[in-house]
Amino acid sequence: MSGVPTDRSNPPRVVVLGGSGFIGGHVCAAFRRGDYDVLSIARRPAPTARSLALDIAAATPAALLDTMTAVGPVIVVNAVGAVWSGDDDRMTRLNTDLVERLLDVVEQLEHRPRFVHVGSVHEYGAPNGGILTEDGPALPTTVYGSTKLHGSEAVLKATAAGRVDGVALRVSNALGAGMPGNSLPGTVARQLADARRTGTPATLRLSPLIAERDFVDVRDVADAVVLAGHRPVSDRLINIAVGTAVPVRTVVELLIGMSGIDAQVLESAGPRGSQASRGGLGGCQQVSVERAATLLGWRPQHSLRDALREVLSSAGAAPKRRASNPAPQVFEGLASGWAETTPGDRARASARLSEELQT
Repeated sequence: MSGVPTDRSNPPRVVVLGGSGFIGGHVCAAFRRGDYDVLSIARRPAPTARSLALDIAAATPAALLDTMTAVGPVIVVNAVGAVWSGDDDRMTRLNTDLVERLLDVVEQLEHRPRFVHVGSVHEYGAPNGGILTEDGPALPTTVYGSTKLHGSEAVLKATAAGRVDGVALRVSNALGAGMPGNSLPGTVARQLADARRTGTPATLRLSPLIAERDFVDVRDVADAVVLAGHRPVSDRLINIAVGTAVPVRTVVELLIGMSGIDAQVLESAGPRGSQASRGGLGGCQQVSVERAATLLGWRPQHSLRDALREVLSSAGAAPKRRASNPAPQVFEGLASGWAETTPGDRARASARLSEELQT
């Protein structure tokens, strides 16, 4: 991958907000492969990087600013966000309000980092059969899509105003190890894993599988984030997808076939608003990736089967690979309670963190 650090004695530092999540964890791993010094900031330790325990959503602006000042990143990735399972208020707080607070913090840093925001293809709204381009309309029909759109727009607006150096990635339907169990592929993989454990055939109760979606391997998404961290793409909105619509029925059939587990699929409408129901909604979603190819030099490298193999493996529906990486380092000094400490306490904690990060 081009543009990665060459001086391993002094690697540039990257902060991944939400590094313990599905996409955030893969982003941490991708930066580490590129010899960056990576720190995840999240409530839980990240499986693929050193971690700082901090509830970002609950932290005060002062706590966030002190943390960022102490760490001194050259790249900040925002992979925080409430997914489909969150309630409306939580989605607004994490997908919109938190983004605006983070932008305010990044603007105040002495050495302004590149701010890479991970958005969502759902910002476009319901699929209409056409190819989704960055210059096309964004008409979200769900609270999730609307709140993610507001977050992406806030990044682009702040960058256009010269407040931050930001870029927004509009990510399609990501597949891979560790994906949420309430997604359609995650639901299928989890039920197949249950059948493997019990030694019985699986009965998959799903919504009508009539949709076509653009699926992308989460490892390719992570590589795109790394490229967006150093390429001259400030103030740009960039789709990250494969560019091909795949029937969700094909995804389900591949998961079953690749698992080797006997399974019966029962399709029904399901509860309104359920994740399986959303996965079964109709329409063809195909996303343009030409801008990513032009501006980032990025193209997806993994096939659909590659991604689904990882989904099955991480869910326990296929043989798991043996982990070889050492356990990442976790910093306990700055926990969520830090937001309630005095400025003097925060200054001392910042100094400790800076020292710890040098070890």
